[in-house]
Amino acid sequence: MVNYQRTKNIRSMQEFDQELLDLYKEINQKEKIRIHLKHLQEVIKKKTVALDLINQQLNQQERDLAQLDGLNIHSIFSFILGNKEEQLEKTRQEYLQSFLKHRGLEENLGKLKLIDTYLG
Repeated sequence: MVNYQRTKNIRSMQEFDQELLDLYKEINQKEKIRIHLKHLQEVIKKKTVALDLINQQLNQQERDLAQLDGLNIHSIFSFILGNKEEQLEKTRQEYLQSFLKHRGLEENLGKLKLIDTYLG
């Protein structure tokens, strides 16, 4: 009878040890997720700032394109000097680069926010 009780106690201790080990693993996993979530939120902030800057560049380049395409003093002087087409092409290329960068950042930021929502 004593031997049976002892075996029962050993099993209880082993079960208890396993429960403690499982809880420890769960706590570690939650801590890793918390750290990852904090880092993710910092990345989202940085990407949001970068997206704002790209928006400003995009707006400026749109104005530059409109100015070069339009009929104004700057456009007329550029045409007379012969570099209007070069400037227009350069400005279009800059605009396209900014636009593609903007789109990529927007998509990336959207995905990060989705992950943040899921983890949060």
